[in-house]
Amino acid sequence: MAEKKYKLRLIKQVLIILAVCIFVKIVVFKPRPNIAIDYMATFNELTKPENYDPSQNCADILKQALDDYTEMQAELWWVMVFNNDDLLIMPSDLDPVLSSQLSVWLDSNQSASASVKKVSEKKIYWEELSRSDNNVDLALYPNLLSTYQLISKASLWRIKVEAIYNPEVIINVTQNLRMAEIFANTGSRTDMLLAQNIRVQSYGAIRCLLKHKVVESEILAQLQQYLEDNKPQVAYEKMCATEKLVAFDRFQRIYTDDGKGDGKIIPSQYKKVVLNGRGTGRGESLSLFEKLKNIPRNLRSEIELSKYLANECETRKEAEDKVSEVYDKASKIFKLTPYQMKAQETSYKHELLMICWPPQDYPMVSNFFLSIDYLIDLIHIIECEHYATAAVLAIFRYKSDHETFPETLVKLVETGYLKSLPMDPYSDGPLVYGRTENGFVLYSLGADFDDDNGKGEHNWRSKDGDYVFWPVPDPKKIEPLPIPETPLYNLSFQ
Repeated sequence: MAEKKYKLRLIKQVLIILAVCIFVKIVVFKPRPNIAIDYMATFNELTKPENYDPSQNCADILKQALDDYTEMQAELWWVMVFNNDDLLIMPSDLDPVLSSQLSVWLDSNQSASASVKKVSEKKIYWEELSRSDNNVDLALYPNLLSTYQLISKASLWRIKVEAIYNPEVIINVTQNLRMAEIFANTGSRTDMLLAQNIRVQSYGAIRCLLKHKVVESEILAQLQQYLEDNKPQVAYEKMCATEKLVAFDRFQRIYTDDGKGDGKIIPSQYKKVVLNGRGTGRGESLSLFEKLKNIPRNLRSEIELSKYLANECETRKEAEDKVSEVYDKASKIFKLTPYQMKAQETSYKHELLMICWPPQDYPMVSNFFLSIDYLIDLIHIIECEHYATAAVLAIFRYKSDHETFPETLVKLVETGYLKSLPMDPYSDGPLVYGRTENGFVLYSLGADFDDDNGKGEHNWRSKDGDYVFWPVPDPKKIEPLPIPETPLYNLSFQ
């Protein structure tokens, strides 16, 4: 009996020792990231404007605008954001219910939309990032930018409504363009996207108003002069530098630190960082398998995946080197137009993709990268929109003075209505222009680089057909609001 008790006690002691060893291994020796570098401080230093003057900063105005902003009703939101290209819609295109909702929305946002004018009178936008954990990625708050875009949209729709009785208010669109210019030069990717969206809205609003209203030549000249004096600028090199900081901050949160600038991925940290607050929009979390694209398909469980991440992923130094290489490349090739890239038998996507090829060898880097090639495309798209809109204004000025449309764009330059020809980034020449029975046509060859005689969708992302600036197409039929699977306010900012 005594011997049996002794054996039981011995087994118990061994089990306790094993449990303690397992606990020590899991808790004490568990791999942890070393958050040693304050990338947030570097980010703030890099984005802070030179000779910073707080009196010229519009940040406080925008904060107040956020407090003043009132959301639109779901039916109107569906039309303005998801169901149709509202750049093509005028107030007269709305049915009585939507028209009433538009009036309520605009009335409730008089203060918020008035902030656009106040912002346009400032020179800079800068907010110092701050979080207790110094996480740069989460401090950028891209969710607020959709509200800024809606505030600009409210301002443009107010102009459309007022233009029914006073077409001269079209000149106020310059306030939105000035707001976009301020955002475009911060060096932040999210601010750059916001700026480009506001610019597209503004150019579209100008052309839509010209389709429906006769505007005096003097006002057209003022608006065109503004466009010619204010080429759309983007602090792209600075944005590449800040994006590298965001990536490096992510890496130090998901890799170990060997003290020599290298380390291995910590699967639990990777899952935490990658999926932090980024579910499906229905309160669910994405699995790593749903989130990751460039991983071997033979992995059957998250345990196998964790082993793969820990042992087969690129090291911290490899990831940081690849990030630097990608953004250094991007900061050089963005000056080339899409057509110039095609002439070299390559593309932005190909040039950047080959740096991390094959992608399964670099799942960390390739899964963290956003569509950098699209951001570069967007720069050239905005320039094209800008100069096309200026050309449309010049064409209507010529028509006002000569009672006919010009024979060619060259005629506009020769007679002083245009300073230079509007170039097409998707060809080796200017935008295509021609007179028609009902007016004129002006278009870009678009992403397929082919001249389709002005036929194509009103969508830059379309790979087929031309992108037509004029004539402005009629809006599509406004479909009723379906019952959404997810609340509209949870849908991601595009």
